[in-house]
Amino acid sequence: MRYICPNHIPNCGYPQPMYRWLKNGVPVGDFDTSQYLKIQSTTREDAGSYQCLAKNDAGTIFSEKIDVVVAFNPFKDMGIFEDLTEQVVSVQSGYPAILNLSRIESVPAPSVTWQTEDGPLNYDIKYATTASNQLIILSVDENDMKSYQARAINTQIGKEEISALIRVNVTEGSYGEVAPEIIVEPKSIKVVRGEQTVQLECIANARPLHELETIWLKDGIPVENAGISYAHTDPWNRTLALLYVNLTHTGQYTCQVQMRTGGHPTVHSVATVTVQEPPSFFTPFRTETLGEYGSKTVLPCDVIGEPVPYVTWFRNAEGLDLSTDRYQVQDDHSLVIKKLSMEDSAMFQCLASNEAGEKSSYTWLKVKNLTLSTTPPPEALRRQLVLYNQFVRNKRLAQPRIIRVRNSAAGDTSVEPPSGVVTVAPAAATSMPGRTRKKATGSPANSLRNAAEETAKGGDGRHPLLNWVTELSNVSARVPLGPPHQPESGHRPISSA
Repeated sequence: MRYICPNHIPNCGYPQPMYRWLKNGVPVGDFDTSQYLKIQSTTREDAGSYQCLAKNDAGTIFSEKIDVVVAFNPFKDMGIFEDLTEQVVSVQSGYPAILNLSRIESVPAPSVTWQTEDGPLNYDIKYATTASNQLIILSVDENDMKSYQARAINTQIGKEEISALIRVNVTEGSYGEVAPEIIVEPKSIKVVRGEQTVQLECIANARPLHELETIWLKDGIPVENAGISYAHTDPWNRTLALLYVNLTHTGQYTCQVQMRTGGHPTVHSVATVTVQEPPSFFTPFRTETLGEYGSKTVLPCDVIGEPVPYVTWFRNAEGLDLSTDRYQVQDDHSLVIKKLSMEDSAMFQCLASNEAGEKSSYTWLKVKNLTLSTTPPPEALRRQLVLYNQFVRNKRLAQPRIIRVRNSAAGDTSVEPPSGVVTVAPAAATSMPGRTRKKATGSPANSLRNAAEETAKGGDGRHPLLNWVTELSNVSARVPLGPPHQPESGHRPISSA
């Protein structure tokens, strides 16, 4: 037998996830790279509730539970009927005889048919079988004084067992009419939305039997006018089948029994059908959620279901401790983390469960640390900073100083510029196309950054040293690292009068 982690558990990631299986909450082996759980020589002890864990450096998540039922070998484990003693059932004429099936162990449940010592029973108004495999003989008379037995078949392996004989003895009584009576009443039931068929039983007795009439109502309205999908599985309306169950099938169902000719009071029985809906997420979770260090973060869990699901939050597959003020679950099931810390970088998972089932979803919370690190740089990086500062200062000193000279109103006047100063003659304004300067790859600035990145190698990309250098580089681009350039003595910029 082999199982694979459900689809919502990722089978890829970096680093490669490791997997571990749980049975009834107890680990089965250690973490492994394989998603599969292999069970050799399956036995009945392997039945249970299985769950898969997946983890890597980002955190840990878990799957929904998988219920495993093992169909065992009936030749070894399936017993015969527990009670093989012949029985006698005595009943007064006109009333029902109820024959109970002795218990027999079988997985799946056996298919049961009843027969007499003369052969199979006819499909007749006199006979009814219940969901628990009882045989009910309605309005018995002398012709029903026979021996009956059940035949149980395990359809998966073709094994069958025969029950002990049950003898029906009919005593004399009144041969007049018998008032309607409900022998098997419909039972209230909770069902999961989407089930194809749900059956309600209502088996009644009366004499004459052919005058008996059974009517079904939903919330006081005849079922044919209730706007639901349904069917009767027999000509006598003893079983009402609800088809493709949805929330509209929720309500009260009444079995009403009466004689067509009248003369006797109408009897009825009521059962409630509650349609449940497994939890589902109205809004999908984000794969990743980013939060800033020290800030407040809200992780939503928009879940619906019937009844209202119960929500539990997990961090790396472990339940959150809500006894402190650090975490708080709001009325809409969202999780509030009041002040993010670096430890909150993990997989957060919301598990919603109700009587119909459970569903979970998760997000990877990544906390960003924007605080500028005050950790001093190592000596090698300090030397790079000194070289970078000197490089910027020398570059400014090496730039030529440009003096623009304008003609005076009286005529051309030449002004002798100081040594090393470039003069630019007045000219008509012209537009120069933009030029893209090629980025220097060997500058001290790039060497500085490369050194920081080399220092941060092997980390998670958020090394404080790299943050410090990045911030310093950004500041250097806006503020001169050296003192501003001053004109040499005796050399003043010349402007027009």
